[in-house]
Amino acid sequence: MSKKSVLIADPDPNVLERVMMLLAVDGYAVRGASTSQEAIDRAETQLPKLLIINPQMPGLSGFEVASQISRKVRCKVIFLTELAKDADFREALRGLRQQGCDCSAVNLPFEDDDFVDEVHREIGSPISDTYKEGKPSNPATENGVPSRPLRPAEGDYKALLEMVEPQLYDHNAFRLTGLLIDSSLRDI
Repeated sequence: MSKKSVLIADPDPNVLERVMMLLAVDGYAVRGASTSQEAIDRAETQLPKLLIINPQMPGLSGFEVASQISRKVRCKVIFLTELAKDADFREALRGLRQQGCDCSAVNLPFEDDDFVDEVHREIGSPISDTYKEGKPSNPATENGVPSRPLRPAEGDYKALLEMVEPQLYDHNAFRLTGLLIDSSLRDI
């Protein structure tokens, strides 16, 4: 089983260390960078599933770095900033989304559990959903045998599952337009 990779870029060593520790303890493979160039270099070798970055990086801005990295390695981006709720900042995020960057923002300061939950929402659990030796990796198995009984999800999802295609996310209207799900009629 391989761990999902997360790259964290922040010039503040306290924030960088805190975020790295939180995600490493949760089980992600984490690397840190304190400069823009360091983040770009590490992304090329690490190929992260998620980039967590401060928009106010020294050298190139976090926006420029996020745009470059997300284009090259096709990763999601979370901006970690005090400006996350600012209207102008939200508009800048919308512009990045329209350019194809799958990004969101988390406000500083944050609660540890809320932050880890946001990472889970963005890229899922820390363990990669890859296949190993022809079998799906499953952290709940021991030598290929489930360690606890698997239960189907409650509810009748048969009709929904029949219409779902692997490209569902790619064709999502909100993703394509860069609109938020709570956009006003005027925005739409």
